[in-house]
Amino acid sequence: AALGEIRRVLRPGGALALSDVYLRSPERAPELADLLAEEVRGLARARAAICAALGTAGLAIAHWEDHTPALGELASALGPRAVAAHWRPAPGADPFDVALAVARARPGYFLLIARRT
Repeated sequence: AALGEIRRVLRPGGALALSDVYLRSPERAPELADLLAEEVRGLARARAAICAALGTAGLAIAHWEDHTPALGELASALGPRAVAAHWRPAPGADPFDVALAVARARPGYFLLIARRT
């Protein structure tokens, strides 16, 4: 819904800059999503899913940059508690299992520019 609204307010050819966390091992996304609290499950997205959502909304990716090293620097600066809060476990999920699933999913950080088609 949000991407559709963004497309609606962009003029033709208008650009969206987006930066977020994504999963670099997409085959691990279902395992991770099953362990996350409902309100943060959307964080368990792979690049293909992000690209598909943008395309469905009528936005074409013009540029994609991986900035995963910056995510590592941020995680180091914030500390393990802040990182753990970002990947909040579902009720009953073991936080250690969540941490393992996050590590297996290999979170990355991206910047993209998409244009209204």
